[in-house]
Amino acid sequence: MLLKSLFLILIMVLGCSKGAKVKVGNSNSPTVTERGSLQALKSEQRKFNDAETKLLKTVCEVFETKRTHFIDTLIGKKFNFNLFYTNCNGISSQKLNVPMFLYVFNEEKLLYQLDRGPYQNLQYFPEEETDQRGLMEEFCTKTASLKQVFNITFDGADNASRVAVESVPPNNIKVKFEELKREKNSDYYKLVGSNELHIITNKARGDDLVGMVLEQTAKKSCSGTTKIDELKSVFINLNIE
Repeated sequence: MLLKSLFLILIMVLGCSKGAKVKVGNSNSPTVTERGSLQALKSEQRKFNDAETKLLKTVCEVFETKRTHFIDTLIGKKFNFNLFYTNCNGISSQKLNVPMFLYVFNEEKLLYQLDRGPYQNLQYFPEEETDQRGLMEEFCTKTASLKQVFNITFDGADNASRVAVESVPPNNIKVKFEELKREKNSDYYKLVGSNELHIITNKARGDDLVGMVLEQTAKKSCSGTTKIDELKSVFINLNIE
């Protein structure tokens, strides 16, 4: 489920604070061009410890708070973002203070609507992450039912995912998801994509922004090269007028 969510988000996106004092998880995750053996992945695989599980639960709680609050009070409001994009040809672009309007689909899916006139073909994240949709959905389901969660999971013989979580003082939690794919006729897995979320977890920026994804960065390896396709979104502000 997690692998599917990560893959769908990378396809959907790419096709349309200073260092932490408190840190848990793997801080030495490889770049998109690195690879590791099946044995190495299995030796790294473990259950999340109590500190990591607490951080994941906090993310799920603030995502649930955000989902209900956004649906109740912020539909139709304008959110402003800075967007930075680099394609597989190494061409970079940026758009600053891009306005997006929030709407809800099927009473649960929070989406952003762009004005496609001035922002034709702009790369952006069209869906806001919640406890019921997106990368954290599986973890929120498991932690709510008190099930153990692992930092590395395998999907059949050819795919794996790795997750790390850490606290970023004073107000954020960072969660990084990585997608790994087994190389043909090999016991080695290559990191082919990642998605990193920086999440506001308290009311320091106001009640409306608890659970907001402050920064999101998605990377996907480019076929036949070591280059990557990268999209970064930075939340700027909310206009509630």
